[in-house]
Amino acid sequence: MANDLFGGLMKGLSGFMPQDDPDVKLMSAQSDLSDLQQQETAIYADIGRQSLAQFKGRFPELESRLQLVQTNIAESQAQLEAVQAEKKQKEQAEQRTEQQCVCPQCGYRNLEGRKVLSGVRREAWRIQLPKVRRGFGARHTLLR
Repeated sequence: MANDLFGGLMKGLSGFMPQDDPDVKLMSAQSDLSDLQQQETAIYADIGRQSLAQFKGRFPELESRLQLVQTNIAESQAQLEAVQAEKKQKEQAEQRTEQQCVCPQCGYRNLEGRKVLSGVRREAWRIQLPKVRRGFGARHTLLR
């Protein structure tokens, strides 16, 4: 798989390099060889699948190894699904926590949790100018 990524990257980069450069020719030849080897492996895999389907029980050792790998794949898929579900639950919990920090009446976001502002106080909150504190020669605004 890493070889595929590297081969694809080198194919892409070889387009920007001079085509008469020996290194570019070498990379191109290696990439072509890798592609052909992958095609060969895929053909062998197809042959193996067909022969296994036709001659069931003829290769008991390979069949048991295949069953073991298939069992491991199923366990790995179940683990992946569990991790995805856990991630989704965590994201939903974070979203609920975020929603609890927003006032449902005015939409103000408060990091400390829900704080509902009422009527006149809510309007005063919106239009009130921030207080200014002076220190070290700079002006800092304080949020209420």
